[in-house]
Amino acid sequence: HVPPTGLWDASRARFGGYVEAGRVDPRATYRVLVTTNHEDGMVQILEAGGTLSHEFFDESVQRSWWGSAPAYRCFLDRRGVDRVLLDPEYARVLDWSDEPRLLAQLVELRFASVGFRGADGTIEYHLSGAAPEGCPAPRTAR
Repeated sequence: HVPPTGLWDASRARFGGYVEAGRVDPRATYRVLVTTNHEDGMVQILEAGGTLSHEFFDESVQRSWWGSAPAYRCFLDRRGVDRVLLDPEYARVLDWSDEPRLLAQLVELRFASVGFRGADGTIEYHLSGAAPEGCPAPRTAR
């Protein structure tokens, strides 16, 4: 049995410090990592002029175990992601996910850099450079 989520939650400014600092880039495509039923973080980015790399609903955020930083970077490249926003609750609540660890590894490998670190624990990662060699070609729209 899985308990219902979100029933006792209220909407809150998950990325308030980030938005208030004027950090949303309308030219960038964002992967917004929030926990289940917390689309309010996505709303903030959309209202500030950002573009999501996935559909609005958190069910469309592909949550997987990538296993390696290059594989994860290839996934981000296929999705056209420029920025990843990590909500501080994400790693705590979804402790099975390797994304927070892989994002840190992407920084070490210079496939990304930290663009913002908020007092609330929000981290913005900027992807940089080309994806690793051997990545499958990005899917094209039909």
